[in-house]
Formats: sequence, C-alpha cells, structure tokens
Amino acid sequence: MNFCVLPKYFSSEWSFARFHLPEPTQYMSAFGSQNTVIIVGMNGSFYRCAFDPVNGGEMIQHEYVRFLKTELKSG
Repeated sequence: MNFCVLPKYFSSEWSFARFHLPEPTQYMSAFGSQNTVIIVGMNGSFYRCAFDPVNGGEMIQHEYVRFLKTELKSG
C-alpha cells in the first residue's frame, strides 16, 4: 500500500501562483508578509516574489541578490 501524506494539490503540475527559476540548483521557499514568497538557493541566490491573492498566475520578482560567487573551474 502506498500512502501520500500531502494533499493531491502538491502532486499536481498546476498551481495557484508560479515563479520560474533560471538557475539549476536546489531551493528552499517560505511565505513572507504581504503576499510574498521568499526563495533561497543553495548557490547563494535569494529571491523575493509577490503573488496576486485573488487571481494567482505568474508571480512578480521584487528582489534578487546573489550572496555567494561561484567560480568556474576550467578543465
């Protein structure tokens, strides 16, 4: 038997609000104040985005900061 702890919404490809991240890394996210979402990447990236609580859709990026500088190693 397979049990799913999360509601079906979390396994759906559809969502209320969306933000597409350009960098291929792992992220953690949390809800902030005033309809915002905070997204922190393992590569030192930080995003603060806002969503429309009535209509949803694509979130608007309000802030982006890169706290770590990654160095490219040549072969």
